[in-house]
Amino acid sequence: MTGQGKENPEQLLANPQNWRIHPKHQQDALKGALEEIGWIQQVIVNQRTGHLIDGHLRVELSMREGETEVPVIYVDLSEDEEKIALATIDPLSAMAETDQGMLDRLLEGIDVDNDELNSLLESLASPDLLDEPEDGLTDDDDCPEPRDNTTCQPGDVWLLGSHRLMCGDGTKPEHIERLVQSELVDMVWTDPPYNVDYQGGTEDKLTIKNDKMGDAQFREFLRDLFSAACQWTKPGAPIYVAHADTEGVNFRSALQEAGFLLKQCLIWVKNTFTLGRQDYNWQHEPILYGWKPGAAHKWFGEFNKATVIDDEPDLKNMDKSELVNHCRTLRNQLNTTIVREDKPARSAEHPTMKPVALLVHMIRNSSTRQDRVLDMCGGSGSTLIACEKLGRQARIMELDPVYCDVIIKRWEQFTGKKAQRI
Repeated sequence: MTGQGKENPEQLLANPQNWRIHPKHQQDALKGALEEIGWIQQVIVNQRTGHLIDGHLRVELSMREGETEVPVIYVDLSEDEEKIALATIDPLSAMAETDQGMLDRLLEGIDVDNDELNSLLESLASPDLLDEPEDGLTDDDDCPEPRDNTTCQPGDVWLLGSHRLMCGDGTKPEHIERLVQSELVDMVWTDPPYNVDYQGGTEDKLTIKNDKMGDAQFREFLRDLFSAACQWTKPGAPIYVAHADTEGVNFRSALQEAGFLLKQCLIWVKNTFTLGRQDYNWQHEPILYGWKPGAAHKWFGEFNKATVIDDEPDLKNMDKSELVNHCRTLRNQLNTTIVREDKPARSAEHPTMKPVALLVHMIRNSSTRQDRVLDMCGGSGSTLIACEKLGRQARIMELDPVYCDVIIKRWEQFTGKKAQRI
């Protein structure tokens, strides 16, 4: 090394023998790193030839951004020495081995906002660290008994660890803004009223607010609900919406009118069907899937697939029940449009409660740890419990104080912690 300084990137010469190709995902990740922490490494220039030896992509990105200076280290090498340096800098670095435990501990303390850089960090983590759901003190789908008098009141905001719950109206952007503290969320998973005048099949005969409207009124309700959410989601944020087939036109139209892209319809297959007066008894619920336009959407399903392949069990030594359970798990982890999860047998708190495992399956595919997940219709709190298990930060809105109490008590029993009203 003969010195260091700064150069205009436009004046630096790319090495004609540079053999390294930079794919788009690397370009995006490096751009994210430069945005997060700035320049921490100089480019290397051979004074004799004027050629770059290391730092071609950094120089290219700086020119795209209109920067006028880049930090430089100068070396004095012959043409043969320059070739050796060009050929060995990257391969020598790649020969280092990884202490995966140390790397995992390092990654646990890192939180970045840039999506591309975050994807790179996720790819470095060991598969077991990525998204293994954590057990709580109670069963995932356990719900407490209802209270005669509600503790939660309209307008209340509660802290539940890293999560926030508001007793408010999910159709009002100002309520969503207060819930998310003016921070855009990374994902939406919600289960709005189906407008089917649902009444629980148990002796409690529980009902759901906003579940009996005229067609035009319900369409407007959904459009307001999705529009409020769209205002407070990041571009590219995925959205999942559970709904009833009989109201499919209203749900689909309202979602798109609010500004979301509708991409697919997933099917939740239940282990039991609902008795009714239909010719064919309902044994499924559709879930709309899409995202907010403006950026590439998040998808992390490939990581889940890899862990399944690596953990292939010994099928020959399994009994019948173990084989059945294993086949069901594999079937869901293929990430098809069909998802099979058992329906909770009974909920004293909410008549259409979703199993936590159903939400875990989708939240794992579309978010990473510490991501903020919005649910505008909190219901019994399944979204909150799924986020607690996966290390996400839930932002839950629920209109009914009765269900807010259910959510709070359910989380407290699951974690052993106490919620705080703020």
